[in-house]
Amino acid sequence: MEAAKIMDVIDKLDDLPYRRILFDGTWGIGKTIHTMDSIKDKENFYYISLFGKRNIDAFYQELYYLLLSKHEAKFKKVLNSMKNINISHFGFNISIPLISDIFISIQKQLKIKSNITIIIDDLERKNDDFDIKEVFGFIDSITKNKGIKIILVASSDNFSNQEKITFEEYAEKSIDRIYKITTYSKDAPEKIMGNNTWPIIKGIYQENEFKNLRTLEKADLFIKEVIHEIPEDMFNAKFNKEDIYKICFSVVLFVVDHKCKMVLLPEKDEENTSIFFDTYNSKENFPDYIWHYILKRNLNNSMMQTSYQLFSNGS
Repeated sequence: MEAAKIMDVIDKLDDLPYRRILFDGTWGIGKTIHTMDSIKDKENFYYISLFGKRNIDAFYQELYYLLLSKHEAKFKKVLNSMKNINISHFGFNISIPLISDIFISIQKQLKIKSNITIIIDDLERKNDDFDIKEVFGFIDSITKNKGIKIILVASSDNFSNQEKITFEEYAEKSIDRIYKITTYSKDAPEKIMGNNTWPIIKGIYQENEFKNLRTLEKADLFIKEVIHEIPEDMFNAKFNKEDIYKICFSVVLFVVDHKCKMVLLPEKDEENTSIFFDTYNSKENFPDYIWHYILKRNLNNSMMQTSYQLFSNGS
């Protein structure tokens, strides 16, 4: 499924029979941005990232503050009406049943007719000490209330081997529908690079396989950095900004997506491949490789060394 269709699913969530869904796709494919875009104007959605969280209590705490920030007066009224509860702003332990009760009470207080939806993102980026089973325990308990839905967002390929086994086992039991995000939106590269840059680097993009939109985001930022550093009077008919766009884009492609590996070397002849590898396999010769195999020698090579060093070393 294309990443942009995440927005379609969320928009019609109230009409779907599913109450627990998962968007699963590789890093940088656009899952989070489309999820966030789809809930911008939606009142009853609560987004939480598990990035770096060490335990389920950290998750509960953030959920509590999300509720409090949106409906402070109503929320306090709900809490005060519950017996034998001691919750402070600075430290507390909320049980799963209590969280569920809070949601149901808030629904009644606000006279909300639509469902309340909790979005839990970055499952694979939680701290290693955080047991994924606790997340599914929360999901199973809270969705016993029909007014509450859960959206999980994850890159299951980035779980450790054992955790992926656990994730798949519990997802099968706890998730009603899994949407596999396999491609990013067709217009995403152009939107990221902008109308001025995209036509210039489009050819390089089309000749190479990109799986991660963050590579394009990094390329866009690097282009802007380099353009800012070069005095305007340096540009002329022989060396212009379009050359910089191509050089910077190629450098980021090589460093970020190709991981500084010479994946474009010819494969037909083992002897020739060995010769090419020996020729280019050093940091000093990487700019020549980029110029030869990514830029296809269609630019002056004089700026390549400087651009490569700037991006790879930060200086």
